[in-house]
Amino acid sequence: MQAQTNWKPKTVRTLLERLTKKEVVGVHKNQRVYTFYPHYSQDECQRAKADSFLKRFYDGTLKSLLVQFIQDEDLSKEDIKELRSILDKKQDKK
Repeated sequence: MQAQTNWKPKTVRTLLERLTKKEVVGVHKNQRVYTFYPHYSQDECQRAKADSFLKRFYDGTLKSLLVQFIQDEDLSKEDIKELRSILDKKQDKK
């Protein structure tokens, strides 16, 4: 981590202490060795971030986000075909 961020060890310790207090990460203390581990998977974090984004910018509806991106972006025929396929599969599940 040091080589990538140029953070000092005290900064890293402070960050880990704060994440531990917020129960985002856990810690195993074995004598003078501290091992930190995540409480949440990457998928759980990404889902929470996406939900938060939808709530803040699109009133919590995925449809509003999709409509804006589809209208604003140039989609190739292949992109459209793929999106239709995804929606068809979703519809078939219901």
